[in-house]
Amino acid sequence: MKKLVLAALILFVTSSLPAQEYIDVVHLKNGGLIKGIIIENVPNDKVKIKTRDGSIFVFKYSEIEKFTKEENQKTEKIDKKDDKNANKMLYDELEKSQALGCLFTLFVPGGQHYYAKEYVTGTMYLTLFVGAYTSMIINANKFSKANDTYKSTVNPSDKQKADKYAKYTVYSIYALLGIKLVDVLHGFYSIDNYNDMLKEKFKITSGTQKIYLNTYTAYDDIYKEQRYNLGLTMTF
Repeated sequence: MKKLVLAALILFVTSSLPAQEYIDVVHLKNGGLIKGIIIENVPNDKVKIKTRDGSIFVFKYSEIEKFTKEENQKTEKIDKKDDKNANKMLYDELEKSQALGCLFTLFVPGGQHYYAKEYVTGTMYLTLFVGAYTSMIINANKFSKANDTYKSTVNPSDKQKADKYAKYTVYSIYALLGIKLVDVLHGFYSIDNYNDMLKEKFKITSGTQKIYLNTYTAYDDIYKEQRYNLGLTMTF
């Protein structure tokens, strides 16, 4: 009878102990720690981990230093600042730089958009730039030939033809400059939107720096006409 009571007591005590549940910890090579449950693990390829707030992160094996586990009881005592610091480190690593984006655009039309993973928009600006550049080259060659012909014939019709191609060449240059300007300004938006998406994903609430393109009209009392204005607004 005593053995039966002792066995029942041991069963009651062990059943009342908290379950020893463990949580996965991914140690990144950049020093970051991501804690949660690994929901997918493809050896030598990638790992997908779900954190306590429901966020899902995917990391390549090349980014990972090691895997460990922690008791779930310990993780409950960890301050939420740890999660914020880890998210901030991930955001800082993935954030797109406006300066680097502009540098890309100087060499490749649409570079900022490609950098911000807006491939369709980047391709659109690249196509427009190539089209305007091709038009400039074609009209410049036609102007050169028409001008040479005019010099040999001194025919007014040849002079008009040369002037026409010269005008088209100038228009093409204006188009190139306009496309490049709009491409750069629009590129600021693309990078801002990409960074905002990252902040929302990692729940970053720090202040942002943005550049806004403003267009507005105003009536000019001196010249008695409606004028269109273009400007930039920066927020910090």
